[in-house]
Amino acid sequence: MTRAGILLGVVRPFRPGTKPAFSRAVFWLVCALLATAVPAWSRGEAATEPPADEVCLMCHLRGRVGPAVDAEALKASEHTGLSCTACHSTVRKVPHPEELPPSACGSCHAGEVRDYLSLGHGPLLAEGRTEAETCGDCHGEPHSMIPQSNPDSPINRGHLIGTCGQCHGDEAEDLLTGAHAPVPGAESLDLPVCTDCHGIHLILRVKDHTSPVFHTAVARQCAGCHADKDIVSRYGLRADVVNTYDESFHGLAVQYGSTRAANCVSCHEDHRILPPEDPKSPVNKANLAATCRKCHPGADSSVASGSVHSSPPRSTTPAVRYVAVAYMILIAFTILAMFAYDVLDFLRRALSRVWNRKATRKVYGWRVSQKIQYALLVASFAVLAYTGFALNRPHSWWTAPIRWFDSPSDARALIHRIAAAVLIAVCVSHILEVLLTKRGREQARALRPRLKDFKDLLAQLKYNLGLSKQRPAFGRYNYVEKSEYWTLAWGAVVMTVTGFLLLADNLTLRFLPLWVSELATGVHFFEAVLAGLAAIVWHAYWTVFDSHGHK
Repeated sequence: MTRAGILLGVVRPFRPGTKPAFSRAVFWLVCALLATAVPAWSRGEAATEPPADEVCLMCHLRGRVGPAVDAEALKASEHTGLSCTACHSTVRKVPHPEELPPSACGSCHAGEVRDYLSLGHGPLLAEGRTEAETCGDCHGEPHSMIPQSNPDSPINRGHLIGTCGQCHGDEAEDLLTGAHAPVPGAESLDLPVCTDCHGIHLILRVKDHTSPVFHTAVARQCAGCHADKDIVSRYGLRADVVNTYDESFHGLAVQYGSTRAANCVSCHEDHRILPPEDPKSPVNKANLAATCRKCHPGADSSVASGSVHSSPPRSTTPAVRYVAVAYMILIAFTILAMFAYDVLDFLRRALSRVWNRKATRKVYGWRVSQKIQYALLVASFAVLAYTGFALNRPHSWWTAPIRWFDSPSDARALIHRIAAAVLIAVCVSHILEVLLTKRGREQARALRPRLKDFKDLLAQLKYNLGLSKQRPAFGRYNYVEKSEYWTLAWGAVVMTVTGFLLLADNLTLRFLPLWVSELATGVHFFEAVLAGLAAIVWHAYWTVFDSHGHK
């Protein structure tokens, strides 16, 4: 409590114990007799002026009795101009008692003391842990305390790692041997020191959710330097490491609050951070498999064939990058073509004042099982689209419902997987119906693409453009329905395969190179974009304006 008192200046009060009735009566009688003298004593005490500094120095100058004080050092210190009793406020006269309560830094530095005592080192100090730091342990001896800007100050950036290293020796040694170590003979404000990441007075424990070095906050701390254009260009660092990490599954999951997904220190370590070219670095290609195995037990040396800091369009693997570019072109062309066709059809309907045409072909009703399949298909598709795109937009307003859960990352993943299981079950049920029932086989044959479908498309285009007065006659299923059916089938297969590759990531990394996981991520995302936009632009339009084909 004595060390805590250095900050608080609180003296433990005396509490008299329980006394017999006679003793209590005598005690209160003495108090009553002395009560009249108390005001006089109080006035006399208040009138007593605290001793001047010259009086204090008569005993405390170097070489004299009492703890020595260097008057010249005091004048050059941060506390110059303060009287002795400004800190030693309990001294009202000399000679004073030999044992004095500690001075209270909080009388002037209330905010810093409040932060310090709230969490981190402070509670340890209040608990009586003698290894916890007090103000003087970091700032230096109060009588000779110099400003932080002074190169000799223990809290100057050039000395701060050594100051913290008095207690945190292993961490300081790791920091001084890593890429963040100060450059000998030069002072750089760019290189991080302990307080840049951990804070100054409000130093929170790593497991505290509000700590700047909590698992989900580490990437933002690192981004303070690694996303700074000036620092990146000055030291020749990669300019996209923050963006590519944020766009990766690890980064997105961490942004959703996951404490299991890898953050920066999971791979690069915390204090002893070495460049990838260093043979001892955990992200050196020779060591990468061992690093990945900390989270993915099956990872082997093939993980070095890809890049964690990579998004598909900017991948370091050519195959992944080319597939991403091809998908973007395909999506743009397909959706624009669908939209243009819808606009032409809409304008033609507007001119003809026909909004929902009557059936010109035989309409086959849906069975109850088919209606259930369709309802489950639409519901699971919607949930998959929402939870899937929510992963890529963790801070958007429309993802707020997911963030209501205690563990948003786990909740989103669980809901996404349940919806995927429902979709797969619907697909399996449909396949069994096609294989095992006569009606199913008839529908499958009717849905086969034919040359007539292409001719019908051209005829419909001529009609919509006003080049023909006659709409084409369609069979049981027209080209719109067939295109929807087969693109859905293709998309279901692609999404299922890539989804399993991503779900079984440990097996994928054990038997396949890292770029396969990267490719699966890109294909899964772009296929979802294509399916989502097609459902809105194509399926939704034809369900509304040509609904007879869906009865």
